[in-house]
Amino acid sequence: MSYNRPMGGSSHIPPAHFSSLTPLYDLFCALIGLGKPFRREILRHLAAEPDERVIDAGCGTGELLRLLESSSVSIKAVGADPDGKALALARRKLESVGRDVEWVQASMSRLPFPEASFDAAVSTLAFHHIPAEDRLASLREVLRVLKPGGRFVLCDLVPDAPSAAARLAFRLLSLLEPLQDNARLAGMLAEAGFSEVSLIGRYRGIIGYFQGRKRN
Repeated sequence: MSYNRPMGGSSHIPPAHFSSLTPLYDLFCALIGLGKPFRREILRHLAAEPDERVIDAGCGTGELLRLLESSSVSIKAVGADPDGKALALARRKLESVGRDVEWVQASMSRLPFPEASFDAAVSTLAFHHIPAEDRLASLREVLRVLKPGGRFVLCDLVPDAPSAAARLAFRLLSLLEPLQDNARLAGMLAEAGFSEVSLIGRYRGIIGYFQGRKRN
């Protein structure tokens, strides 16, 4: 769940911020409440259909794709992430349960696929890791690889949580994470060219699920 700059080599933020902690990332997510229930809610909003081709942009250690693959044997899944260590872990994990996923080491801003390659795309808690100057271009790149009518589910932290505790958590996280653009995620999706943009759900108040579509 991390991204590198489109230019300038291999600079990126690993899923757990430090490469040495990547093997512990799944455990950490489970401990803070971002385990299977959280991922199932993402997949509910994604609503992938049989035989669709789906890309997880910023797939990290592959937990979302493992859950997606277990829900349908006919989904054609692709995992993209710039972090080689995370991708290696994801590949081993999915191969151990006999799942066939295509893996590519790439940032969201440089997806190595032709236009209209995917029916759906998803990105989970990765967008705020993208350098601010590359975020709009990254959304446009996702739009480019979607088929007409294709959908994108973007899941990330949001500041306007309904509870005071969640708003405080966001402010504290913003001291550690570059969250300055997260107040305008819907606007950025629209600016990038997505249609039917909306906030379609929340998880524990602090995480928002946004959806946009590529015009037919």
